[in-house]
Amino acid sequence: MVNTKNSCQKVQSGEKLNQELISIIIPAYNIQDYLKECVLSVLCQSYQQLEILIIDDGSTDKTADLCDELSLLDERIHIIHKKNGGLSEARNTGISNANGTWLCFLDGDDCLFPQSIEQLYHAAVSSAASVAIGSYLTFSEKLPAPSVEAGPVQILTGPRACGRIYSDSYYINFTTAWAKLYQTDHFHYRYPEQRYHEDEFVTYRVLYEQERVAYIPAPVYAYRKRSGSIMQTFSPKNLDTLDALEEQCSFWLQNHEEEYLGKAVCRYLTKIMSCAYKCRYVKRLPDYQRQLMTRFHQSYHDWHPFVSGSGIGIKSRLWLFDHMPSTCMLLLHFAIKSHLFPQI
Repeated sequence: MVNTKNSCQKVQSGEKLNQELISIIIPAYNIQDYLKECVLSVLCQSYQQLEILIIDDGSTDKTADLCDELSLLDERIHIIHKKNGGLSEARNTGISNANGTWLCFLDGDDCLFPQSIEQLYHAAVSSAASVAIGSYLTFSEKLPAPSVEAGPVQILTGPRACGRIYSDSYYINFTTAWAKLYQTDHFHYRYPEQRYHEDEFVTYRVLYEQERVAYIPAPVYAYRKRSGSIMQTFSPKNLDTLDALEEQCSFWLQNHEEEYLGKAVCRYLTKIMSCAYKCRYVKRLPDYQRQLMTRFHQSYHDWHPFVSGSGIGIKSRLWLFDHMPSTCMLLLHFAIKSHLFPQI
């Protein structure tokens, strides 16, 4: 049985808010070693008006039994057992069953800090925003301590929030499904099933539709790094991100957002280069490398006119890769091995 004695300390809330119901959606698949810590981090929230939906996605270890045990701890916890369909399907199931005015996604091996939901909710309500976004910290074993002081809330239009997706400093914060609070009535999408990097297909579309987005420059989410996760390894599964990036290019073209179009095209083409390099030198996947080279040549000729807003360096590298791919790949490999260029 799950023992929660002394696992939650009383959290002092900064102020009392008109508490609306917030649905926390937690997909769970074969994470028996991590789920308890995740759920307890939700039960310990200073914001208590929560609906906690745990979606057991056909787990083959003891996760399903653990879900049922955890549901006995608190009446706010609801368990949905389903056949395995992947992370997107689990999230979509949660969305369809959520009753909250707001939605928050939490992966079952990650955690929240005690005031995470309150911080996001206060930022959204105080700024009349329909989406609130926070930052994150990473950990492996011991949950890190969150920053006590947060900077002032930044208010962005939806399109300006999308622009941060193409900033290295903000890319993860503004791309992932997690570390965010969404007003349910303003979340009109579902995640693509049987695809990896599902966030990159959806988040920018959600943000673009919002009139106001609030950003808290402080961590509200603890992301667990563990070996074997899709975020920590490279495999052909990672190539789904290329389809997502190409969709972004088409989206900005259709919406006449030239600034974001140029940035999206640069990211898309350089990502193909990166994947091709890894298929050749890291994973030794020659068939995938050939497919990526073909994709790059076609995509370069389709999209390179929109790279005009980029610096000469990136344009030169893209041109070289299109015209002399083997030479470019060899030079890149030499530069990385000689520590003249960072690992991609």
